[in-house]
Amino acid sequence: MSKDSLSIGLAFKQAPPESVDAGSAFSLAIVPTWPKGAVSADARYVLCAGERMLDSGAVPGAAEDGSIALSLRAPEEVGEHRLSLMVTSAKPD
Repeated sequence: MSKDSLSIGLAFKQAPPESVDAGSAFSLAIVPTWPKGAVSADARYVLCAGERMLDSGAVPGAAEDGSIALSLRAPEEVGEHRLSLMVTSAKPD
């Protein structure tokens, strides 16, 4: 495996929900743009609020239109949060 970084472009299929109850599950769909050489089969996601990881797991398989539905969990604290979604994937040598 190569340790070089490639950028995986992510776009929302639809706008994410404007509000979510604290600690509750919510869903969103992303459309990734996999760079040449990236392996989507073993991709993983991480949802963070600042430096704190809220949720992570394997990226599910894509729908026919290429979108990927994710079920995530909101932060436990009530208030406005800026969340980051990162997707990682292995790149073959």
